[in-house]
Amino acid sequence: MNRKKRIKSNEISSKKFWVWAVVLAITGVLLGILFGAAMSGNIIRRDVGTINMKGCTDSDNGFNVAKQGICNDGRGNLVDRCLREGTKLFLYEYSCEQNKCVEKKVDCADYGYSSTNQVYTNCYKGACRNR
Repeated sequence: MNRKKRIKSNEISSKKFWVWAVVLAITGVLLGILFGAAMSGNIIRRDVGTINMKGCTDSDNGFNVAKQGICNDGRGNLVDRCLREGTKLFLYEYSCEQNKCVEKKVDCADYGYSSTNQVYTNCYKGACRNR
């Protein structure tokens, strides 16, 4: 009877060993995949509405004066915006170039957007508009 208990005890120990061996192997594979993706820059970003596998994202899909967007190249979010200089309002449009966000100062009138009076401008909420 003592021999049967030892055999059963050895079987349980052997099963525990193999369960832990499989758990550790799976954990190692998952960590390897995650570490490899982080080192290659292939982390998928979903925080701004677009997915870009390398470096830079822009929610309005690049240089787009008609839609406000958010550009991110890992240094933070840069939002397209309208800023007044003197009596004129300019659009500051951000887009990705060579995996970095770049800023372009835009006069909306140069792109065919006009304003019908002096109260309303052709730049509104980070985009060019006919007003």
